[in-house]
Amino acid sequence: MTAVPLATAPAPLSPVRGLLRRLGRDTTYVLVGFPLALVGFVLAVVGISLSAGLLVTTLGLPILAGFLYAARGLADIERLRLAGVLDRPRVRPVYRRPEPGAGFWRRVFTPIRDAQSWLDLLHAFVRLLVAVPTFVLLVVWWVLALGGTLYVTYDWAIPRGADDQDLSQLLGMGDGAGARITLNTAIGLFALFTLP
Repeated sequence: MTAVPLATAPAPLSPVRGLLRRLGRDTTYVLVGFPLALVGFVLAVVGISLSAGLLVTTLGLPILAGFLYAARGLADIERLRLAGVLDRPRVRPVYRRPEPGAGFWRRVFTPIRDAQSWLDLLHAFVRLLVAVPTFVLLVVWWVLALGGTLYVTYDWAIPRGADDQDLSQLLGMGDGAGARITLNTAIGLFALFTLP
C-alpha cells in the first residue's frame, strides 16, 4: 500500500512581502485601468453618437446593440480585474437573453431592453472620471517616492546657476547639497511609506 502525499497549504507571506504584493496588484490595477477606461469612453461616445445618427435608417438599432455588447465585454473585463485585486470570486450579473429561435430584430432588441447593459454603458462613461485622477496621482506618487529616495545618487548631475533657488532654500533650510538631499530624501521617504 502506497501512501498518497497530502497537499500542503502554501506558506503564509511575510508582512513585507504581502504588502509589496498588494502594492504591485493595486499599481497594476490603476495603470491598466486608465487605458481600458479611455477605450470604454471612446466606444461609448462613438456608439451613442453613431447609433443616434443612424437611428432614422434603423441601422442605428443594430449598431447600438453592438456597442452595448462591447460595453458589456469591457464591464466583464473590469469585473475580472476587480476580483483579482479584492481576492474575491468574480460576480457576473444575469443578462437578458433572446429566446431560442428568436428572429433578427428580437435579438437586436434584447440588449437594448436589458437594464444591466445600459448600466455597463454608463460605467464606460463614468469610469474615466475616476481613472484619470487616480492614474495621475499614482504616477506622481511613484515618481516622488523613487525620485526622492534616490535623490542622493543624482544630485550632483542637476545643473545649477547662480540665481537658482532650491526648495530647501525657500523653506529656510539653507543653501547646500546637504539641505537639498535631506529635504528631497524626506519627501521621497514620505511618498514611499504612504504609497501603499
